[in-house]
Amino acid sequence: MPLSELAGFLPQVGFTPDMVLRVMELGLAELSEEAGQATVRSPSFLSVGSEPAALGVPPEVILDEYEVLSDEATRIAGRFTDVFRSTCGSRSSRAGCRPSGSSSSSAPSRSWAHWPRPWS
Repeated sequence: MPLSELAGFLPQVGFTPDMVLRVMELGLAELSEEAGQATVRSPSFLSVGSEPAALGVPPEVILDEYEVLSDEATRIAGRFTDVFRSTCGSRSSRAGCRPSGSSSSSAPSRSWAHWPRPWS
């Protein structure tokens, strides 16, 4: 994406060298090898982040909140991963994961592919 297009998402933000460095450190975007181009690693952040910026929230505050929320999301995802690993074992045994308290002979095996996906 051209840097001018990227800057157009947040016209009210002054892109200082420190701001650009922080955005890159957070993994939201990186400079491309091609001059004047950037690779946006989080396109959803551009739309979500531009809304509070348009309302006057300082960019530093938006980035601070992104960092906190990203860390929290990673922590929460890790907890769920630990639950699945501790109750269902490795990837190869997922098809045999059963609800707690069920016996292998009385409860049918549930494939992970059939579990509801609220994000779909």
